Amino acid sequence: MKKHKRKPTTTITFSLDKPTLDNPSSSGASSRIDHILREKTSVAQGDGHTHRKSSLLKVNVLDQRPSRVRPDVRVSEPIYDAHDAADYDDNLESDEGPREARDSDDPLRQWAEDYRSVYLSELLRWEGRGDHAAFTTCRCRSGAADYRCSDCLGGGELLCAGCMTTAHRQLPLHRVQKWSGAFFEPASLKSLGVRIQLGHWHGQSKKCLLPEHAAGDDFVILDTNGIHSVGLDYCGCGQSGPREVQLLRAQLWPATTTSPRTAATFSLLRHFHILSFESKCAILEFYQTLARLSDNLHYKKDKNRYHELRRIIREWKNVRMLKRAGRGHAVDGVAGTRAGECALLCPACPQPGKNMIVGWQDVPDDKQFKNALFLAIDANFRLKRKDVSTEEKHPIRCRLCKKYLANPDVFCKKMLVPI
Repeated sequence: MKKHKRKPTTTITFSLDKPTLDNPSSSGASSRIDHILREKTSVAQGDGHTHRKSSLLKVNVLDQRPSRVRPDVRVSEPIYDAHDAADYDDNLESDEGPREARDSDDPLRQWAEDYRSVYLSELLRWEGRGDHAAFTTCRCRSGAADYRCSDCLGGGELLCAGCMTTAHRQLPLHRVQKWSGAFFEPASLKSLGVRIQLGHWHGQSKKCLLPEHAAGDDFVILDTNGIHSVGLDYCGCGQSGPREVQLLRAQLWPATTTSPRTAATFSLLRHFHILSFESKCAILEFYQTLARLSDNLHYKKDKNRYHELRRIIREWKNVRMLKRAGRGHAVDGVAGTRAGECALLCPACPQPGKNMIVGWQDVPDDKQFKNALFLAIDANFRLKRKDVSTEEKHPIRCRLCKKYLANPDVFCKKMLVPI
C-alpha cells in the first residue's frame, strides 16, 4: 500500500532579551546595563506533536552588533495553535495507520478492469452506422443518409450527398466516408461537387464569374490529415493577381510556379518544421505517414508527390529564414541579401559593439582570454554528404544559403588569391 507523504516539520524560533544591572545595589540613576540575558526558544511541530527547546545566554551589550532583519526569528513568542489554518494539514497522516487505496491511485488498472470493454464497444460502434442504424433518411428528408465526416465533431452524423456538400464548402480538406451497405469506404468531397474557389474570399457569394480550372483539373493538396485530390478553380476575372499569389493567399504553398498541380498547406509546413526539430523526422517518413493516413493499404502509389514536398519544405525554410532576418522590409529586397547576413550570432560569444565593455582592447594580457572568440565544427556530422549535391547538378542550391555556408564560387576565388 502506498503511504501518504508526511508534512515536513515546522520550526519557529524567537528570542527574548532581559537586561541585567552591573551593580544591583546602586540606585537606578547610577546603574548601568552591561549585559543582557538572551533566551532563545524553538517550537517545532511534526508527527502530530509539539516540541519546545530553550537556551539561556549571557551577552555583553558592548559587543552587540546592529540588529539585522531576520524573517525567521520573531522578537516575541507567538500564540501557537496546532490546528491553525496556516499550519494544519488535512491530509496529515494520523496514528490510525495508512489510508485505504483509492481507484484514482492507479487509473490504468481502473480502466483495464472496468472500462476497457466499454471503449472496445464504442470503437466497434463507430465502424457501423451507430444511432443511424434504424434511420436511412437524411435530416433534410430528401436523400439517403450514406455519408459521414471523419474530421467533424458531429458524433458521426450521416448526411445525404447534398447536405454533406453544403456543410463542407468551407472545409474542403475534411475526409468523408460513404456507407456501402455493409461498411464505410473512403470517398472524396470532389466527387460530391465541392470545389475551392481562389481569389474571392471577400465576396458574399465567393464565386468568380470566370473561374479557371487547375491544370488537368487534377490538383493535390497535402495537409496534416492526409493527401487530398480536390477540385480547384483560379480567379479568371483579373482581380486577384497571378495564380501563385492566389494560392499563397489561400495558405497553399505551390510546388511549382508554372501550372502547379501540387500544394501544401501552411499548417502542414509549420507542423513538419516543429516536428523535425523535436523528433528529427525525415521528409520521406513524414510523407509516408500522410500517404498511410489517406490509404494504408496502397500508400506507395502516392509516392510521386514526395519530391514536390521536399522542394516545398526547402523553399518554406528559406523564406522563413529571410523573414526572420528582416529581408522582407529591406529596400534592396531578397536580392540584396549578403552572405552570412541571415546567420544568428551566439549571444554568449563576444561581439564588439554589442555585448562587450568599452575599452576591451586595453584589457591586460592575462585577461585577454575572456574576449577570445572560439569557432569550431567539432562533431558536426551534417557535412559528411556535402558532395552529393554539387554545383554542376544543382547550381541554385549552393546559393540559397545566406547563413553559414559560403558561396562556392567566391570561396574558390578567394583561395586562389596568394597571401
